Amino acid sequence: DDDADTDIDVPAPADVITSLDAEQIAELDSDIASYHVLETNATNREYWKSLQTLCADRKAKLNPHGHDQRVVSSVSDDIDKILAPKTHDQLEALEKQIKAKLQSNEDIDTDYWEQLLRSLRVWKARAKLDQVYETIKKNRLDQLKDRDPAKANAVGQSTSATNVSQRPAALISKDETSKPTAVSSPSHADRSVP
Repeated sequence: DDDADTDIDVPAPADVITSLDAEQIAELDSDIASYHVLETNATNREYWKSLQTLCADRKAKLNPHGHDQRVVSSVSDDIDKILAPKTHDQLEALEKQIKAKLQSNEDIDTDYWEQLLRSLRVWKARAKLDQVYETIKKNRLDQLKDRDPAKANAVGQSTSATNVSQRPAALISKDETSKPTAVSSPSHADRSVP
């Protein structure tokens, strides 16, 4: 029943994956692989692939011995601060720049740039899932508006307050909304994107 579905709170996919332990991630990853293989719609395949990317990242974080530990956590934190506020389109543009940098003949810290690319793919998957999640929330809110405008208005107000509080202002700048940002950190000045 579609009317009953609009009353069910749907958590963000990235939040669900982050909350799972190793056994749950393995089970979810297996289920996602099954759906991905059966899916014929390109958009839906991209959704399942994004979920697989987040599962792989979660597995790596739960098993630090298997995870590439060559990148210092402070560098990893810097990378996350740079990538977190970016949109899917900005991340795609940045991915092209990083790939070009890795394929160039420049003398670069390859380990750093490969880690940046791996992190970027995770953030790109998160951004894709966020797009899908926001579309689902909007569609459900539209259905609720048709059925119960007062309740929809209350839900819409609480949702917009939550969205603002989920994104730290320190991570957002005016420049980030207009173009991909060069990636660098104080200790990696020679590593900025061309």
